Amino acid sequence: MWHVLRSKFIALAAAVVASGFVASSAQAVIFSEATAGIDLNGGNTLTLFTLDPGFNQIAGTISFYSPGPNQFLVDWDSFAFIVPEGYQVSSGYLLGQNSNFSNPNYTAGWQLITGIEPFGSGLIATTTLVFGTTTYNSIPLSGLPILPGQYNFTQVQLSFGLNETASYEFGLTLTEIPDPSAAVPEPAALSVLAIGSALMLRRRTR
Repeated sequence: MWHVLRSKFIALAAAVVASGFVASSAQAVIFSEATAGIDLNGGNTLTLFTLDPGFNQIAGTISFYSPGPNQFLVDWDSFAFIVPEGYQVSSGYLLGQNSNFSNPNYTAGWQLITGIEPFGSGLIATTTLVFGTTTYNSIPLSGLPILPGQYNFTQVQLSFGLNETASYEFGLTLTEIPDPSAAVPEPAALSVLAIGSALMLRRRTR
């Protein structure tokens, strides 16, 4: 009996240590247009990312510019992503940076939509960032948590002055979906630990 309980005690302790190690070993996944040489300006096919456990960062630049006389173009970005089974985007933010904006009302907005095609099949939420005149502005993403599936962030709004550019950054934290049944056995697990400790004390007093 003692050997069985001792084995359970060691296995439980090992599981606790292993779960802590997994949680702390998640690595950041970082993508930027400038580093990758990929423009996220959308089109008929969106760039697709599969999010990894931990922190994921997707960054780029957007602008309103004139390439020539009487020509006006908007460079706005959209991308698609996959949330793997068993995980969720539990927290996230949208950050904007500019160095020369003089209008405090400049904004850019993205819609979180189901599906990986442009505009997808169902609107979940809209996040609009006011860039203002400060160097950095950041707001939490709307529509969280994002459960397993295929999604896209489609940019639907940009109000900049002519020939003005700003950087943006999506920060998406991917965590395991809590198992509802995992919280139930905790008292039982504590009982095993308590019995194991009691038997250890009893064995020593003999």
